[in-house]
Amino acid sequence: MSEDKLLGAPMLPSNLKGPGETITSLNAEAFISDNSGRYPNLDPDFISQICFEHPTRFDSFFPGFNPQEHTALRTERSASWIKGNIRYDNDDDLRFWFKQFDDFRSAGKGSKVFEYMIEHRNWSFPPVIVEWRFAQELGAPSYVGRPYYLVEGTHRVSYLLRMLELGLVKETDSYQLIVITPNQAMESDT
Repeated sequence: MSEDKLLGAPMLPSNLKGPGETITSLNAEAFISDNSGRYPNLDPDFISQICFEHPTRFDSFFPGFNPQEHTALRTERSASWIKGNIRYDNDDDLRFWFKQFDDFRSAGKGSKVFEYMIEHRNWSFPPVIVEWRFAQELGAPSYVGRPYYLVEGTHRVSYLLRMLELGLVKETDSYQLIVITPNQAMESDT
């Protein structure tokens, strides 16, 4: 990795750095369309969640990410795999939105994410993950979760795990995820 990347130089090129606004912004559609054409190795939902909404945070966590050398592509995994493999900072197991989920469920209404997941038993767009060793190669802090770090999607993954615990979804149900990898074919164990 080059010294300037280790020193925290931005890794996203300027055309991939969105305004840090929610995806409902009027500029989002053109931004995603333009960059999906430029970077076919980056899933449009990665471009919206990471590049458009959270570019500064992503830059600070993964300064070695290079859209010419890395990919962010969809894969499917079971709820059981998600439960056993995805973690947050310091290996936290993503239970921290369980109470909010239960409160929304008791009230019969909640956030758009909650309402979509209750109705469809799935998320409306896939969370973003990265294998912890690769995250470290990209310059991530040492406290990233293992074996896979959740880059984006804490509410979605936490809600799914609560739904699994409550029997609202099955361990064998499949869910799409976006996995950040080196620019090569994703292997079956990602």
